Amino acid sequence: MLSVDMVLANESIREAVQDGKKTIDESRKVVGELTTSNTELTTELQQTKKDLFIEKRIGQFDEKKSNFIRKTFTDKDLSFIEENFDYTVNMFDKKAQESLDVLKEEAIHETKTQDAQVEVVKESSDTPKSATSMYAQELANMRL
Repeated sequence: MLSVDMVLANESIREAVQDGKKTIDESRKVVGELTTSNTELTTELQQTKKDLFIEKRIGQFDEKKSNFIRKTFTDKDLSFIEENFDYTVNMFDKKAQESLDVLKEEAIHETKTQDAQVEVVKESSDTPKSATSMYAQELANMRL
């Protein structure tokens, strides 16, 4: 009888161990899925925060400046963007101003009107003016 009880006890223990292993395996699977889901949600949240921060700050910028800012901070995290946003905007403005200055200098040096020769045309008339034409001319000048 003792051996039957031992066999039943061993069988009961074996079933409990197998049931426990099955429960642990299922729990590990659920934990893995939840961890993956949590990681994805955290990444998505960080990206959304980053996008929101950038969009709030570039709302008043022109398209070229906005695209530059987005491209510059594409793969950066939010704390980096917050620390370097103003510096990056200032550098963009500085480079844009330098480009404008260079274009202005080139335009000044390449203008053709600097060396253009202007001919002054002087009109004169040898015919003496009559009193009537001078009177008409004075009336025309007074209307202006």
